[in-house]
Amino acid sequence: MKNLQDYPKGSLTVMAYFKAVSEYKKDVERITKILVEKVKTTEKGNLIYEASWSVNELDCIVFHEVFENSQAFEIHKETAHFKQWGIDTKGMCKPDGKIFVLENDKLF
Repeated sequence: MKNLQDYPKGSLTVMAYFKAVSEYKKDVERITKILVEKVKTTEKGNLIYEASWSVNELDCIVFHEVFENSQAFEIHKETAHFKQWGIDTKGMCKPDGKIFVLENDKLF
């Protein structure tokens, strides 16, 4: 795997964490798989888009995303499939999710 510093200048890494309500975990996973496939096949500015369950917090889904630049990330947030994930998982994930955006040029 490449080092994040090897990605294009101006690229961003996004780490997002959402805690699923336990009884909806399978539904959240199914809906998330649809989102991941849509992002990978339709978003040209996306370099990596993966989701996995956390080892530390069993009901926490973690997104690992890399975008070519901030514009690609902003476009991602406006896509129908991104918005649909939020609609489809409403009430299935707790509202206190966290999103961290890292500038790959500034990693040390």
